[in-house]
Amino acid sequence: MLNINSLNNIRDQKEINKYEIYKKVLSKCHHRIKVVSQKGDSFCFYVIPEYIFGVPKYDKLCCAEYIINKLKQNGFRLTYTFPNLLFICWGHISSEISKPKTISTDLKESRTSKTKETSSEFRYKEDYKSSNNFLKKII
Repeated sequence: MLNINSLNNIRDQKEINKYEIYKKVLSKCHHRIKVVSQKGDSFCFYVIPEYIFGVPKYDKLCCAEYIINKLKQNGFRLTYTFPNLLFICWGHISSEISKPKTISTDLKESRTSKTKETSSEFRYKEDYKSSNNFLKKII
């Protein structure tokens, strides 16, 4: 006798296997993004592989759709080019060090404390306070 639940289990297992393959491709894409980011770039290209050794064939378009949805959920900007090219950008995310006023004041404070600790043979140009009477003193 044929069990209907076993048919559904087989179909469900195929779906689970399909998404496991997509997750493997997504993890390779994440690895590519990390490697490129360590080089200092804020964008990269990723080619969705046509096949992966040891992995059953999969639908590249559905895989591309899955990857695009997951990366957009993570905040990346993407451009898809048929059949398997992705342009991934994360430059729109501001850096934590994007506050120049805070940095400049911190640098100035650290420089003044270092100057006090060491000898005062020189001054930084940021510490110079110009006087408006400079030309009057010369003439």
